Order: sequence, then C-alpha cells, then structure tokens
Amino acid sequence: MSRNVKSATHSDELVKGVAKLLSAHKQSDVQLKVGGKIFRCHKLVLALKSPYFDELFQSPSSSTSSSAAADLEIVLSDIVPDDFDKVLQFLYTGEAELTDQNVQNIVRTADAIKLQELSQFCGDYLLDSISKSNCVRRWLFAEERNLDVLAAACKSMCLKEFDKILYSELNSLSEAMMKELLEDDSLVVEDEEYVCETLMTWLKSQTHSASSVQPYHLLTHIRWSAVPVEYIKTKLVSNSILKRDNKCSEFLSKVISYRRSGVQFSGLSTYRRSSSGVEQCVVIVGLDTRSTVGWYSYVRHPISYYSGPQVLPTSVLRVSLQRQNHVTNAQAIHTAMHIDVAACVSGKELYITGAGQTDKETWKWESAFGWTKCAEMIEGRRRHCATFVNSTSMYVLGGFVTKAKTTLDGVEQYNTATNKWTKVGKLRHAVESAACAANKTSIYVFGGIGQNDKDFDRVQVFDTATKLCTELTQRLPRPERLLRAVMWDKSVILINHRTCLVFDLEQQTFQQRDQFAAGAIHFGLVLENQRIFIIGGGTSQINAAGKQIWTCSDEVKSVAVMDIINNQTTANWLHHATLPMPVVVQAFASMTLSRT
Repeated sequence: MSRNVKSATHSDELVKGVAKLLSAHKQSDVQLKVGGKIFRCHKLVLALKSPYFDELFQSPSSSTSSSAAADLEIVLSDIVPDDFDKVLQFLYTGEAELTDQNVQNIVRTADAIKLQELSQFCGDYLLDSISKSNCVRRWLFAEERNLDVLAAACKSMCLKEFDKILYSELNSLSEAMMKELLEDDSLVVEDEEYVCETLMTWLKSQTHSASSVQPYHLLTHIRWSAVPVEYIKTKLVSNSILKRDNKCSEFLSKVISYRRSGVQFSGLSTYRRSSSGVEQCVVIVGLDTRSTVGWYSYVRHPISYYSGPQVLPTSVLRVSLQRQNHVTNAQAIHTAMHIDVAACVSGKELYITGAGQTDKETWKWESAFGWTKCAEMIEGRRRHCATFVNSTSMYVLGGFVTKAKTTLDGVEQYNTATNKWTKVGKLRHAVESAACAANKTSIYVFGGIGQNDKDFDRVQVFDTATKLCTELTQRLPRPERLLRAVMWDKSVILINHRTCLVFDLEQQTFQQRDQFAAGAIHFGLVLENQRIFIIGGGTSQINAAGKQIWTCSDEVKSVAVMDIINNQTTANWLHHATLPMPVVVQAFASMTLSRT
C-alpha cells in the first residue's frame, strides 16, 4: 500500500518561515557588510534567488568549515544600506515598496546581485510613471543601465513634450542624446527657432561644465528650410560659441545662402518636422502614359515626334519626398497640356509655361487656391527651359514652335508682381530640349537640340543683368539632349538616359558619373535633403512594323547626392514610392506643402 500526501499549508508556512529567518536572524550563516552595516543572512536563501550569490558561494574563496560559517563576511561595495535592505526584503519575502525616490537605486542594487525579477519590476514602475518632469533623468538612467525599452519610452516622451521640458532638465542630456532628439522628424515643436534656442542654451551649459562637444554636427540636424534668414543672422551667426568654431561659421554662411537661393549642400537638413504640418513634395503636372505615339523615336527624331496631346490634362500628383509611398491627387489644371511644358517654383507658387493650344499659356498653382491663369508668353513654345533667378523673375529660354517646326533662341522674362512678359534677349544658339540652372544672375543652358536635329555639346550662359548671352569654352564631354539639372552647392548635376555629369561652376569643368544615368528619358528630377529623386520616365524602341513602343516606369527612386559627388562605383538607388501608373514626366517641381 502507498499514498502520496500533500500539505495544503506547506508553501505558505515555508514562505513565512523564510521571512522570519531574516527578521529574527535565526540560523544565519553569512554576514553581508554594506556601507558599514551588517546584514545577517542565509546562504541557501541568497543562492536560490540570486545568481550572483549562487556563483559566489560556489567559489573556493567563500568555502568555510561549518564551525566558522557564521563568521563568514562578504563586503558589498557601492551599495547604500537602506536600498540593500529593500532588496533583501524582496529576496526573502518576494515583496518590496517602490517609490520615485528609491526605484533607481533599487535597480542598481538588484542589478549588482543579478536579481532580474526585481529589476524587471522596477523597470515596469519606471515605464508606468514617465512624465515630462522626469523623462530626461529617466532616459539618462536607462542609458546608464542599458534599459532599452525604458530608454525608448523616455526618448519618445522627450520628443513629444520637447517644448514643455525645462531647459535645466534638457541641459543634462549627453551630446549623443541631444543629437537623437534633433535628428528625429517626430520632435514636436511650435517652430524651428525654438529648437535653435534650446540647442544654444544646451551648448552654453556644456561650456560651463567644461564638456567637449562638436556643435557643427548638431547644427546639421536643424531643419533649416523652416528657420528665417533674419533669425540666423541675428541670433546664430553672432552666437559666441558658434562664432569661435570656424566650421559652424562657414556652415551658417552657407545656410543663409541656401535660404536666399534654394541651393542645397552637404550637411543641410531640409525635411520639415511632422509637427510643422508641412512637408517637402514633388508636384507632377500632366501624366503622359505614351499610349499612342508617332512613328519615330523621340530620342532620335524629336522634330517628327509630335502627334497631338498625350498628356492626361486632369492629372496632377503630389508625391511626398519625406514619406515613402505617399502619393495623392491635387487639383487638375483645366487647359490643353501638350508634351514638354515646363515648371518652376517661387516660394509657395508653382508656374507652368507652354500650355494651351498655342503653347503660350502660363498657369500658377498654389495649394490653398488652386490654379490661376496668368498672362500669356509673347511667343508660344515648348521643350524650353524655365527657371527663377529671384523670387519675382521667371525666365524661359529657347524652345520649339510646333506649327512652324522652328527652334527658338528667344529669352522672355515674366514678372510675378506685374503679371507681365517681356522679351529680354537671345541665346547665342537656338536650342530646344536643353537643361538649365540659375546661379546668381546667370542662367546656364546645357546641351539640347539645335537646328536640323543636331545635338549640342555647348554650354550657353545668359546673364540676366546685362541681357547678354555668352558661350563657355568648356563643352559637354559629348553632345547631349534631354538632360535634367539640379543645383548642388557650387555644382550643377546633370542626368539623362545615358549619363550623369557634375559641372563645377567655379572651375567650369565636367566630371562624368555614367553609373548614375537614369536609363530613361522624360523623368522628373529633384533634389531634397541631400538626396536626388528620379520620378517615372520611359524608354522606347522601334518594333518590326516600324512603330515606336514605349516602356514607362511608375517608380520614384532616390540616391544620396554625395554618392554621385564622391563617384561611388555602384549606384545605390533606393525605392521611394510607386506612382498610380507608369508614366513619363514633363512638368514637375519640388515644393513645401501641407501634410495630407
């Protein structure tokens, strides 16, 4: 006969008995010395709950004879007696009282003796009680203790409550932590000036504490597209800390130039923060699906190409450059849209030139008001260049007259304030399908197609101050048509289907980067936040029946500008978004728009 019996009170009695051992000091066989205070404990209990003590008691140095066991003394350094008392209570009873005042010290003590369960309880307590008044200190503590979940939660609170946290709290952040906040798009602030003020206060506090920091690297995370020029000049350029740092002074000088000209450079952050309510986008006007086309390839025979409008006139898209795969519709433009119209931007206004049945129409789009028809160009044209030289002066250069099949050399200026077009000069050579870029008062016109369908390798420079056009002695490496151009620092980056060129404006030299060629024509090209974006585009071939067949792309992709400048061997294009349909892109421009 056998019987298995089980006590109903054994567990409770054992727990209560173990708790009494601590309070009554019965049968203690080890003494723990903490900060001068002696705690009489029991090796078995300590070893069962704490891996630290379990390993310690198994080491040869801690073994003693039974007669001397009660005299065994272990010294625990860098632990406060009151905190250890709380930890010891938990070790014997499974309970501990946590407060805002003791929880961090208890974590340190629990970690020291590898009491993971108590450390987890403390972590949960810290997570549940994060506020704007303690998130900085707790983030610092989490970094010290490698508490990743707590650190992430505290950082999130700092981002959310940034403009409500006291400067005295933020000043205790490390440089790495301040960088993490500044570089995050989700930092919530009323305006970017406040971010600058906070950074300046933090830098001053670091100077007083004799900390060595690198302010330049922090400046690169300010969203400079949202900081007024006057603020930069009066508050930042004159700041004594930034003034002493030559790299910072040079950087701020280039920022001022960017705010006036729009020309971006290495280290410049232009993306707006989510809390600003706006973002950087590219607006595409008219989507050309190339569903039907003429009998000859545009690349080879552009003058023969025109076969009526192929553009979907009601289609205007906005593609977020900050958010992946965020493509939305904008208000349609209500006019005839042939291929090869041009677009450019001044502030919050997008201008389209070369629209309408006569290719003379000019339209202005503002996100708040939609489309407005402006004064017509004096001479209708398409396949022309268009750019702003200052905020009120738009220029169109060259182009092609469809009915007369004539390539133009004329230059017209549009004044946005007076809504008036004026003929202002001529190019040295009539040209169409060229690329242009404005630098100060000069407009550089690269390549294109001349009379008799001849590709140019010329670089023409129209001076808007003197109204005269000159030609550079330096030519393109080879004749090129259908280039797209973006300005970058002191260079112009030019891309078409087969090449990528970097033109140095100071040295007036070209460098080839063919590995970054677009592999297509009629694509959109914009530069934002140190990345170049290519939007759509197409390739064509002639089939056996002599008919032109187009293959178009629906992809928006990007590459780091510095990859091009540094001539990286492989072009690391990254997918950014997918358009609603495969298209070639004619009119496009980068703008700051409200988030949708």
